[in-house]
Amino acid sequence: MGSQYEQQLEESLALYHRRREELAEFQNGMAAISVTVVSPRKVVSVTMGNAGELKEIKFPTTAYRNLTPSELGAVLTTTIEDARSQALDRAAELLSAMLPPGLDAKQLVRGKADLAAMMPDDPAAPNPLFDRAGQEVA
Repeated sequence: MGSQYEQQLEESLALYHRRREELAEFQNGMAAISVTVVSPRKVVSVTMGNAGELKEIKFPTTAYRNLTPSELGAVLTTTIEDARSQALDRAAELLSAMLPPGLDAKQLVRGKADLAAMMPDDPAAPNPLFDRAGQEVA
């Protein structure tokens, strides 16, 4: 039987490998995100990737011909934003399992999370009355 330190090392290595596998799964899941949204009356079809990047715009029917330029622009804008929002929601679902409590994944992927709020303005300084082992110094 190994020493206590060998056992701790084995446990740490096992945890490291589990976390590494989780990160690989996360990365694969993020890469696989693709959302396609079709507008009402099938005017336009929009496909977005994992970071809300536009992958494809299609006009599945000739319905767009019956729209004015401003109407077509509005349909495109609405459909693109809907697809982007759905793609970011899927990314947030994957990310949420990896985040510390209190951090909103949906806000984070949209760039709206207040990360500075998670860190205190003035972290507590080490108490000079305690040595490194946490024992009070006389």
